[in-house]
Amino acid sequence: HPAGDVILEGFALLLKKQLRETDIIARIGGEEFAILLINADEEIGKVVAQKVRKSIEKEIFIIDGQEVNVTVSIGITVLDSRIDSYEEGYKYADRALYRAKTEGRNKIDMELK
Repeated sequence: HPAGDVILEGFALLLKKQLRETDIIARIGGEEFAILLINADEEIGKVVAQKVRKSIEKEIFIIDGQEVNVTVSIGITVLDSRIDSYEEGYKYADRALYRAKTEGRNKIDMELK
């Protein structure tokens, strides 16, 4: 899927521009990415997520000569002493992502333990 590859590559570049060198970006499947913000609380998470969401929303991708806009839905959680494992943290973020998608897409949602 060349069109999908163009969007995924552009998306990855936009993420790198929005994040700090210490933050970690991982593609975890299909069109799904995980971002680990180092030393960030829920407020920083919300600010970064909103910044990422807006930058993606504004970006125009050119696919076969056509302008294409994409949006993202983002689920957030905070990995702190209340979370027992990365798997548990992922579960919370994934549920928040599901809610963001069902609320109409291009949304952000957060779930904390």
